[in-house]
This record gives sequence, structure tokens and C-alpha cells, in this order.
Amino acid sequence: MIAPANPWKARSTRMKRRPWLWSLLALPLAIGLARLRFDTDVLNLLPPELPVVRALQLQQKYLSPARSLFITVRGTDPERVATSTKAVAARLRAASHLARSVRAQPPWLEQPADSAENLAWLWLQQPTDELAALAGRLDPGRVSAELIAVREHLATSLDPQEIARTSYDPLGFSRLPTAADTPTGFDEGVGIFVNVDGTFRVVEVEPVHPRMSYREATGWLDEVRTEAQAAVASESSESATDIQLAYAGSPAFVSEISSGMERDLKNSVLSTALMIAGMFWLAHRSWRPLGWLLVGLGLTLAITLALGGLIFGTLNVISVGFAAVLMGLAVDYGLVSYQEAVATPGASPAEVRGAVARGIWYSAGTTAGTFLLLGFAGLPGLAQLGQLTALGLLVGAVVMLYFYLPRVCPARGKPSAIHVPGDVPQSLERPRVGWPTWIVLGLVTVTMIFGSWPRLQKTDDPLRPRNSLAYAALDELQIQLGRTNETVRLLFAGMDLTKVGREMAVARRVLSAAQSRGEVRSFELPDAFWPRPEFAATNRVIVQTLVSRSEKLRSELNRAGFATNAAALMNAVLASWDRFSNSSPSDWPTNASARWLSGQFSARTADGGWLAVGTVHPTAKGFKIESVGFPDGVTAGSWERLSELLADHVLKRVAILVTLIAGALVGCLWLAFRRIHEVLLGLAALALSFALLLSLMTWTQSSWNLLSLVALPLLLGSSVDSTIHMQLALRRHRGNRTAVWRTTGKALLLCAGANIAGFGSLAWSSNLGLASLDVICAVGVGCVFVVCVGLLPSWWRAVAPPEAEQPPRANQPSRLYIGSLWQLVLRIARVFPEGVARGLSRPLATAYRWAQPGRFEVVVENLLPVTNGDQAEAEEAAQRNFRQFAAKLVDLWRYEAGVDWGARVRPGQGWEHFESARKSGQGLLLVTPHLGNWEFGAPLLARHGMRPLVLTAPEPGRGFTELRAAARSRMGVDTLIVGDDPFAFVQVIRHLQDGGVAALLLDRPPSATAVEVEFFGRPFQASVAAAELARATNCRIVPVFIVREGDGYCAHTLAPITYDRRKLGNRAARVELTGRILRAFEPAIRQFPDQWFHFVPVWKSTADPRPNG
Repeated sequence: MIAPANPWKARSTRMKRRPWLWSLLALPLAIGLARLRFDTDVLNLLPPELPVVRALQLQQKYLSPARSLFITVRGTDPERVATSTKAVAARLRAASHLARSVRAQPPWLEQPADSAENLAWLWLQQPTDELAALAGRLDPGRVSAELIAVREHLATSLDPQEIARTSYDPLGFSRLPTAADTPTGFDEGVGIFVNVDGTFRVVEVEPVHPRMSYREATGWLDEVRTEAQAAVASESSESATDIQLAYAGSPAFVSEISSGMERDLKNSVLSTALMIAGMFWLAHRSWRPLGWLLVGLGLTLAITLALGGLIFGTLNVISVGFAAVLMGLAVDYGLVSYQEAVATPGASPAEVRGAVARGIWYSAGTTAGTFLLLGFAGLPGLAQLGQLTALGLLVGAVVMLYFYLPRVCPARGKPSAIHVPGDVPQSLERPRVGWPTWIVLGLVTVTMIFGSWPRLQKTDDPLRPRNSLAYAALDELQIQLGRTNETVRLLFAGMDLTKVGREMAVARRVLSAAQSRGEVRSFELPDAFWPRPEFAATNRVIVQTLVSRSEKLRSELNRAGFATNAAALMNAVLASWDRFSNSSPSDWPTNASARWLSGQFSARTADGGWLAVGTVHPTAKGFKIESVGFPDGVTAGSWERLSELLADHVLKRVAILVTLIAGALVGCLWLAFRRIHEVLLGLAALALSFALLLSLMTWTQSSWNLLSLVALPLLLGSSVDSTIHMQLALRRHRGNRTAVWRTTGKALLLCAGANIAGFGSLAWSSNLGLASLDVICAVGVGCVFVVCVGLLPSWWRAVAPPEAEQPPRANQPSRLYIGSLWQLVLRIARVFPEGVARGLSRPLATAYRWAQPGRFEVVVENLLPVTNGDQAEAEEAAQRNFRQFAAKLVDLWRYEAGVDWGARVRPGQGWEHFESARKSGQGLLLVTPHLGNWEFGAPLLARHGMRPLVLTAPEPGRGFTELRAAARSRMGVDTLIVGDDPFAFVQVIRHLQDGGVAALLLDRPPSATAVEVEFFGRPFQASVAAAELARATNCRIVPVFIVREGDGYCAHTLAPITYDRRKLGNRAARVELTGRILRAFEPAIRQFPDQWFHFVPVWKSTADPRPNG
């Protein structure tokens, strides 16, 4: 007897008893979720290969203003505004745990002594001839006349500011050359910290920890708000109502954007889930599948987030929208699966999975591929959105097919009595294109003739948050401080100070020329406050000479009648020069004013280089400042210019991307359909859907932007699954629109609703670009649904072949059964080492299993009755089945190529039954199922001097039957092709009557010999040929099977099947005998399910409305 042991079932049980294994698998997912962070930097959404983007990123990273918070204080009374501003600054200075520094006015007004040091340093960096001119005015022989001229000027001047400046600085130390336009100490801060009328002031706050996470930034900003509001309230209740505070700058942006991202993530997920739940309930009114659907979506989202955390670590402003998009797309797979299960009651999960898996995997693959190609659009934010969504789609397909479906599929049982419509009447096989098609085509045509296609807007609005208080505060700050004109930033970069200084000198020359031509209104460069070591080294001699004249200069001031304070600035400048003469030529001033000034326009990079920033104000908007001819190392850019560059960059990439995706979709549609007319129908449906979308955008006066433009390739890839599902359903139901609507149509309606919910939930996203992208995608999904469900079935029926539906590909033998291919493999097998062939067979079998999911589902379904309905055990056995079959093919190829296998095939259990039957003198009929390697019985029988006659059906593939028969003949086996010809049995009867040996397979009969018997408790089609031959010849029926054990094969023999020949005249008795013969193999198949090779369905599907056989 064959032991009914089941080793893999035991192993599966052990897996279930080891929860630590599942914990081990969950550990990396938990790590991924823990690593997840939000990236709130808008610049990280942009292509870093653009020089303008790189320049803005460097400025954002290194320059002090980019890291500071700006508190704007606005009111109607300048005095109250000034008082409140001082109170806010004082309170925040006292909060040392919050602010590293706080400024409400230029630092030189808070530390006036710094001005002299800054002036001395600036003079030291001037060209030598400029400093020599100053030294000439202060020459002992000329200084007296110079002071007399100054006194005469003071006597006639009517400008109070000029009188104050000259009285404080009669020798002109503060009168720097015209190029030195950096503030030095006499600017009151108008345009920097206060507006002209004093009703608007700014407080700059530098955080203690500039590199805060988004949660830390939010908490820090809340504390600053509390302190600032308390400071205003402490002044007076009247001030508190009149004064308005606003917040701009990096911490405010980080806090606002991150809060918006969290809100988008939560709201979009919740709203999408609620809309999906509502639509599912309206369609099915069943809580259990709805609950499991939401669990499956949550599991998909959690796994994808965890994998995203492991792979990326951060989510950006755009990619955070993946969650709703993923839920809207991944739910399709659950809805299609469940709708198929509802439409085919009594079908097992494997049967349902086999019906829908092909469409789901093709849909997931094409949609995921499309989202991955978003990386080619040139926007890192969209690239990450695509990568996360693609990853989630594959996860979602696995979750819905293998987690969700088994939990909601109706239990196996007797099918319900349901009406399944049959084929449509022949008169409807060629319907005309219906009026809905003409309506849609008419709308598109009218739009093309009379309308204008949506235009592309080249602005930076898509990158900005919606209703942003921080951006509104920044806009008001720029307006109040007179920065309303377009500002172009110039970034100077170099590895040393001298190189950067030279770049600025060249830039000043070309900008001055542009200004004289009227192209540039004004510009500011920090070259005057930039270290010039080559000048400073030469100027040391001059300043030392001036320092040595200090006593003479003071006496001349006294003699000219100036007050004592007239020498204060001169004394401080000369003292600073004396100190600088003992320092390095490139040293910066160390006072607070100089540190603040240099931090506004210069920085040291991580690699030791230097950065400097200048500004240019073009005369005309849109002027391309690059045309003035800047030197290498200088990058010019602005947000306005960046928007134009980005739009052009994305437009070129999207055009190429659409072409690539369209080409890829043609290939995917061909792989899915293998029929040219269906491929063309799919492309036509997508084209009309896009034309309808453009028409709707035209009539609603919508426009494209640099983010919504990506909706084109996105829709192209994500909507192709509708054409695949619909046309596969039309095939499956032979064009019967009622049946198609009852199964796939309703599912696609729910899918479209879910997709629209997923995309539409982001219509209120805090990011304008993401909102516009998803609104267009939502409308596009609706257009695709209308075309695919409303129009495509009529098109398909109009052009589809009139013959009945062909069996699904997984229900047919593999196309690898080709005679020429088999011969090629035999030649290779003669010379290929056995160990290498076996080593390659396993990964190739695994690859084939994943490449043909429909074939795998067929094997699982075939094995479910063997495993008593245990889905996990059947799937595990099916995986091994592919590997065992690959090993069998390797052995068979080597055997047919001439390798001697006689020593590796040995008798197994029950061989005495075979010997006893052989000695009886009766004809011997060996029967076996497709278990193990039945071809290897030939060498064993040859050793006993027998030449069997094998009965077989025609092999698939042209010439393959003759090829296999010739190979058997060489091994001492005769072949008889029976097929559907009843007269083929005459030769077999004579052979058995003469005492010969014949062999046949029972479990895959031709239709002429097929009868329905019970096998593993289910109806099964078996060959009645053995019973017919027993009636005709009274032969001995011996069940045998040859299975792989270790490195060889064992031929096991069961007890001969007894029967009463006299009763076999009754057909029912022959059917009963056939069932007994087949059921004798049940223990063996249970023991070796991984060697029961059936790759086409063997059970009559309870979901199949067509008659069997």
C-alpha cells in the first residue's frame, strides 16, 4: 500500500505554528514605517540637472535668510508698530531656547561701532587706485584745503541728512566708490526691516536648531507664535487689536507644507475609503466582503508605505498623494475578483482567480510600468509618486488575489440555479456602431473645429501650496518693502575667494553695459563686501601710511574748527586698519553687523568652496538675463524664469514619454489579446477617451500646467486595464453584453468610481499642482469608463470574428510543444551536463510559473480536491509541481536523446502484482494517470522482454505526435494514436487477445472515450477505454505509476482491478469500472501531488455555463 503521508502539509502546519516567522517578516516593514519622513522642500520636486534649480538649492541650503523665520508686524500707527516690533524682538531674545539671534533692525543700528570696522574693511578691498585717491585727499599738504572746502559745503547745504553725515565724517571715510553699494552703517533699514511709512516692520528670527524636522519645526513655530502674540498683547489691549502678525520663511513653510501633507494623506485616504465603501455597499450590500476589502486596502497601503520608507526614507509634497491614487487603482483588483466570484457562485477561489488573474496581472504590470515611467518626466516629485504607486499596485494585486479573494469567495458547493445568457442571436453578431459613438465623435469634432485646445500655463503656481498663509505673508513682505519687480538671482560659485571675486567683477561690467542699453533697471552685487586678497595685500602699505598720519589728521580737524565727535569715525577706521594690518588678507570682519551682512549674500559650501548671491531687476518682464553674457560659474535664475524652463523641460519629456508608453502599451495589448483587431480597438478606445477629455477641458476653459501635463502618460497607462478587462470579458462571454455587464461591467463601474474617488479626493490638496493633476486624472478616468463600457462592446461585436469564443490560453496546452523546438532541445541534451541542466531547470520553472500566472492557477485548481480544499497546501504543491515537471522534462530529453536510463528505473512496491499478471497468459493492460514519468516504463519492460503498445491522443503542435512516436519506437515501444477514431481500438483488441501488453492514460481522454466518474469526490472526465478493452478481451487491468524518488524512478504496481466481464455489456457497469480504476490512484496522487502533471483544467468548472465535452 502507498502511505498517505503528506510532508508539505506538515511543513505548512509547522509554519502556522511559528508566529516568530511572521514577526521576522514584519520587522523590515516596521523599520520602513519608522524611517518614513516628509520632505517639505519644494526645490526637491524639481529636476536637479537644471542649473537654475541647482543654484536655488545651494542658496536654500547655505545662505542664512533661507533658514530664518520672518515675523511681519503690520498696523496703522507707525509708533505702535515700532513699539510692538521691539516688544516681539525683546521677548524672543529672552527665549534663548527658541532663537539663536533676533533682529528687528539692521545690526549697525544696534551696534554703531561696527560701522567703522566695516568701512575700514571695505576700503581695504577696493582697487588700489581708489584707496590711493583717498590717501591723496588726506595727504598732509592737501588735507587742510579739503577741510576748508567741506566747511564751505556745510554752510550752503540744505539737506539735513547730508549735514549730519558730513559733520560726523568730514574727511569722507564713508564716501566709498560708486561700485561699493553695500550698506555700511548709515542706512536706516528702509526696504530691509521697515517700509517707507513705518506701518510695516519685520523681525528676523534664526532658530537655535536650523535643521529641524517637520514636526520639530511645527512645534517650534507654535511656541514662537505664542511668545510673539503675548509680546503684542503685553503692550496694550488697543495695540493687540490693531497689530497683525504674520509668519514667513523656511520654518513657516516647512510647518505649513508638512501639515498640509499629513492632512492630504489622511483626508484623501479616508475620503477614498468612504467613497469606495459607499459604492461597494450600494452595489453588493454585503458587510463581510466590504470589511475585507477595506482591510486589504489598508494592508496594501501599509506595506507600500513600509517599503517606501525602506527604499526612499522620505515622501515629498507630490508623492504623498500616492496613497489615494493607489487605493483607487488597487481596489480595482478586489472589485473585479469579487464581482467574478458573485457571478459564478460555487466556484472556488482558485477558479475565480484563474478567470481574472490574467487581466489583473496585465493591468497591474502595464499600470505599474506607466507609473514607473513618470521618472522620465524629469520631476523627482512625480518620479517618487510613480515609483510608490507602481510598487503599491504590485503589492495590491498580490493582496487582492491571495489575501482578499480567499476570504470573500463563496464556499464550494452545488451551484445555484442562475440564468446565464447564452450566445447572442446570429443577427446581432454584426451590429452597427450605435448612436452614443456618434454623439461622442460629434462632440470631439465640434471642439476640434470651433474650440481651442487647452493651453499650457508656464507659471510656478503648481509648486505653491493652496491658500498658504506663509506664502501670503511673503508676498506682502515683498510688496511692503518695495520688492514688487521681477528679481533675478545671480549665484556665483568657486573654490576660492579670488575666483568668485573675478566672476563678480565681470558680471558688474556686463550688467552695467546692459543697464546702459536699458535692458536692466538696477542690480546689486556683493563685490564691495567680498574679500579681495590681491587688493588687500597691496593696500596694506597705503593704510599703514594713513595710520601713521592719525595725529596729523586729528590736529587738522581741530584747527578747522570741527567738533570732537567729527574725529570719532576717523579714529575708529584708523584703529581697524591698524588691526587689519596684522591679519590675513582674506579675513572677514568679525563684528555682528558684518556677520549678518555676509550671511545675507555669501556662504561656505561643504566641499570648501564659496557662494555669493546678487540680484538683478530687468526692465522688461520675461527678459532672458542670460543673454548679457555672464562668465562660467555664474548662474542666473528666478522663480518666473524657472517656471518657463520647467514647463519646456517637462513638455519635451512628456512628448517622448507618451510615445514610449504608447509603444509599450501596444506590446502589452498584444501580449494580452494576441489579436490585431482587439489591439486596435484598445488603442482606439484610449484615443477617443483622450479626445473626449480634451474636449471637456476646452469647454470648461481648463488649462495645463507643468504638473497636470503628466496626466497624459499617467492616464494612458492607468486606463489601459479597462480595455483589457472589457475585451477579455467580451471574449469570455462571446460578446454577450448582458453577461459582460453582470460580471466585468459592474466591476469596472465600481473601479471607475474608486479611481475617480482616489484622484478626486486630492482635488482639495494643499498643493495646487497635485490638485490640478488629480482633477484631470479623475475626469479622464470617467471618459475612459464611458468609452470602454458604453462604446467598446459595440465596436468589439462589430469587428470580432463570428466563430465561438476560443478557450482561454491557460486552458490550452503550452505553445512550447513544438516539434522543431523539441528536436533542438534533444540535440542540446546529448552534450549538456546533467548537473547543469538540473540546476537550470528549477529557476526556469519558477520563472515560467510567474510568467504564466493563469497556468499556475489551473494547476492550483486541479490540486485543490487532492488537498481537500486546502488552498495554501495546493499552492505550495503547485509550485513544486512546476519544478518537478521541469526535472521530468530534463530526464525525458536525455532519455530520448539516447542516454541509458535502464539502471535508474527500478521496480517499486507491488511489483509482484505485475509478475503474477504477466504469468497469467492473458493480455496485460497497464493503466496510469499523468503521474510521474510514465514514459520510463519502456526500459523496465524491455528488461523483461516485452514490447508494449501505447495508446495516446495526438500531441499538441505540428509534427510533434510523429516525433514522439519515433522516439518511443527507438526505445522498444509501439504507439497507436487513437484520437476520436473508434476503429483505432481494433488493433489494440487484437494485440491484447494475442497476450500482448498495452498501456494507456486514463485522466485526459479524447471526447470519444470520455465519461464522467467521481474522483476525489468531484465529477471528473476519464477514459472508458480500459473498461471497453476489458469487455472485448478479458485482459488483466494492472494500475501502475512511475514516480521520481531520489535520483531515479520507482515503478509502483497496485493490485489488479477485478471485474465481471459478463456485466460489462452494460454501459453503466463500464462507467463504474472506470471510476474504480481511477479511484485506485487517489492515495498515490495524494502522496505525490507535485508529480500529478495537469496544466489544463481537469475538473468541470461549476462556473462554466457550457456543457462539458
